[in-house]
Amino acid sequence: MSDPPGRRPARGRPGGAARPGRPSAPPRPDRAAGVPGGSSEPRDLAARLLASIEARSAFSDKLLASAFARHAMPPAARARVTRLVKGVLRRRGEIDHLLTGRLGERFRGLPLLMRQVLRLGVYQLLDSDIPRPMVVDETVRLASRFGHPGTVGLVNAVLRRLAEAGDLEALLPQGEDAPALAARYSHPQWIVERWLAALGPERTRAALAAGRAERPTFLRPNPVRGGLAALGEQLAAEGVRWTEDPATGLVRVAERFAPPDSQVFAWGLATAQDASEFLVVRLCGARPGERWLDLCCAPGGKLTGLAESMEGTGRVTGVDQSPARLRRARENAARLGTFRLAFVAADGRQPPFRGGFEGVLVDAPCSGLGVLARRADARWRKDPSLLAALPPVQRALLEAAGRLLGPGGVLVYSVCSFEPEETVELVRGYLAAHPEFRLDDAAARLGQEFAFEGFYRVLPGEHDMDGAFAARMVRA
Repeated sequence: MSDPPGRRPARGRPGGAARPGRPSAPPRPDRAAGVPGGSSEPRDLAARLLASIEARSAFSDKLLASAFARHAMPPAARARVTRLVKGVLRRRGEIDHLLTGRLGERFRGLPLLMRQVLRLGVYQLLDSDIPRPMVVDETVRLASRFGHPGTVGLVNAVLRRLAEAGDLEALLPQGEDAPALAARYSHPQWIVERWLAALGPERTRAALAAGRAERPTFLRPNPVRGGLAALGEQLAAEGVRWTEDPATGLVRVAERFAPPDSQVFAWGLATAQDASEFLVVRLCGARPGERWLDLCCAPGGKLTGLAESMEGTGRVTGVDQSPARLRRARENAARLGTFRLAFVAADGRQPPFRGGFEGVLVDAPCSGLGVLARRADARWRKDPSLLAALPPVQRALLEAAGRLLGPGGVLVYSVCSFEPEETVELVRGYLAAHPEFRLDDAAARLGQEFAFEGFYRVLPGEHDMDGAFAARMVRA
């Protein structure tokens, strides 16, 4: 595709190359991974990032972005690092079960980096087209950079035995109880126990399998930049295969796709957004000329979606407590060319408004248990205490939002979770305390396939979407 009207292509140097005539700076210690020195070779970098994620409970996306900013790497190498890091995190439960089956508690006692080296090796044995002997040899070479001869020999022995074991998944527990499912599908046991009790075995297995799988990328075409036609033209120019999702109008990219590496992102032709999130915007039903408030707006996906649905009229105000996250939302809006937006840094529980809105969206902070496939590291950071700590915050946001609406005002509450404490139970409690609001049946706007007792709900593994929940309430 040619340059979009009124915009020039980025003039940056490809791959972050140094200016001609100026020597490159020496590699800096990789502080993000907590390991001095190191190279930008994909497996080396992946091992150090995994070590930092485990040691500091760090966010994988932030560490990956920071590492790529420091290390000049071609897109293919960045994609491999991302695949290795995310793949190990998604399948860590299986990997650790196989390793403890060979090493017992000795695995937990290994140095932090050597545990990551072993995990990388087993992950590639599980999910790679590389011949197994080559996986073993490459992993042993990686181990030799971080360990002494004894641990290198241990890595060699363990991986060779696993490489010769045939179907590794057959070595995982085959039962249907929570411990077996947790190991086989790489989820913490407490999550599996909750889902078995709430969803039953069949839906739990589907949700677990979806959480272990790699999620596709969906793109929301930007009508300000030419819509679907412009997006499709640019994807074709970059050799990226895509299809249009008939249920939502979103574009599904048929292969691994990194928006930051594409002009699609640089030119603001689209927003990366899962269909489950897009349906929340559709549930809002914002109309041209209205005034809407997004009370927890960062990073801006639903915020800009609301603005686009108003066709350049009306106004959407985005609020977020974090100035840094609000800045990110503002940058995303500017990239898309989205107009008639306002931004306010404030605590959504105490918004600095008296009203004047036709609608308020509360996209509340939540446990995120519906998006574990997309946020691979999250499952290993979370614990059940979240489901006691978050509902009071969510309820406070709902209370504040409801006070800003007059008769006929629309209040939409959404979370990327389906846990009862932060979804059905919380909204029903709010409605019982506020009879001036009524639940507007989600089936009327989204269809019966996405409706659950009047609410919008999608479980992981259903409709090829992330898990999500939303309720649309109208003030009488």
